[in-house]
Amino acid sequence: MSSSPTPSERSGRWTINNTSKVLGLAFFLLLVTQFLSLRHKDARSILQFPSSNTNIAPAIDISKNISASANFYFPVEQSGKWYCTREGEVDRDYNEWTTGNFTDEDTLCAAHRQATRPISEGVIPRIAFMFITRGRISVEPIWRKFFQGNEDKYSIYVHATDSKFQFPEDSIFHGKTVPSRPLKRYEISFPEAVRRILAFALLDSNSSNAWFTLLCESSIPIRSFAFTYEYLINSHLSFVEGFYTSSEWWRTQWNSTAEEAVPDRFMRKGEAWITVHRRHAGLIVGDRWIFDKFKHHWANWGIPSEIYIPTMFAATDPLAIANHTVMYVDWATTSKGGHPMMFNETTISPALIQKIQNQTRNTDGFYYIDRHWEYRNQETCIYNGQPDSPCFLFARKFSGGSPTIKAVLDIAPVIGY
Repeated sequence: MSSSPTPSERSGRWTINNTSKVLGLAFFLLLVTQFLSLRHKDARSILQFPSSNTNIAPAIDISKNISASANFYFPVEQSGKWYCTREGEVDRDYNEWTTGNFTDEDTLCAAHRQATRPISEGVIPRIAFMFITRGRISVEPIWRKFFQGNEDKYSIYVHATDSKFQFPEDSIFHGKTVPSRPLKRYEISFPEAVRRILAFALLDSNSSNAWFTLLCESSIPIRSFAFTYEYLINSHLSFVEGFYTSSEWWRTQWNSTAEEAVPDRFMRKGEAWITVHRRHAGLIVGDRWIFDKFKHHWANWGIPSEIYIPTMFAATDPLAIANHTVMYVDWATTSKGGHPMMFNETTISPALIQKIQNQTRNTDGFYYIDRHWEYRNQETCIYNGQPDSPCFLFARKFSGGSPTIKAVLDIAPVIGY
């Protein structure tokens, strides 16, 4: 017959048992805290791609993305998941693509296949500068100065909504216009234009385009070409902004059933002017899941140009974007019409350019105007895993008058060109 434990023994057992319980409870609370922290810190970090029966899009395997050069083509083994696999279509000369009577479906399909072809070894990779404009690009003298002496490292493409407009023969944009269609701000036509100009930049097999940056007629470079080139060519991630806003708002934008809409957890918003590497260019032109949902079921109000591409990346390749744009725009100083700050000769100065160049946090950006939507977004600019890195390579909106152009060119040495 065992004797009863002494008070000292009982105390020791109580201490051990309760210490274990306390430690277990603390560990549980730590897990909960970390989960909630991740959830609120960056919604991208906890996204899991939906199961195959949701008919959204196939996830991209980013496990091999260990270097910038790995992003210079779309993995051919994943191509079958993404777009058409037409057989019998032979390669066409780029001039035939630009002058022939092809549908968007034709060019997008061919461009996706072209993206699976790696850039040949020994060939200098190029940056494709893609301008979506209404017509004339009045800040052309600034771009001419920027491009000078780097002709083997860039390509130019223009999507002009005014189909009758022709650039003069002495323009650097002469002969660079791709087959274009009119745009309407609140409709799907802008994402269609982005996919269209990306397709033609990929189909240009005469140019070894590795990076693709989207620009407008009011955009200017705020760095030297050398800085811009090295920054992009060596980046492991594409520069697409995508912040999470109130999910209740999205539900009003679908002319559809719940099955036809994109799940709320993937919905993102961001600056429309993106910069992506070749693999992601192939992903965008090859997307037939998310884009089709936007085209057929998204209501007109809501500006899909700001929502489609950020949402597509959130659903397919969320960890492969830097979650900031390289296009500076001042939304913190908006006009009465709700547009960002317009820069002209009265506001352009070395101090302004240096301020933009020195920014390592995205505090003036597009998400600034969405604070009332309880946005969540990272402010620090991350470059190849390094936070608080230089954010911007380009800026908008710059008026195109001669005084503005002169003001920029007068401080070209400060900018770097």
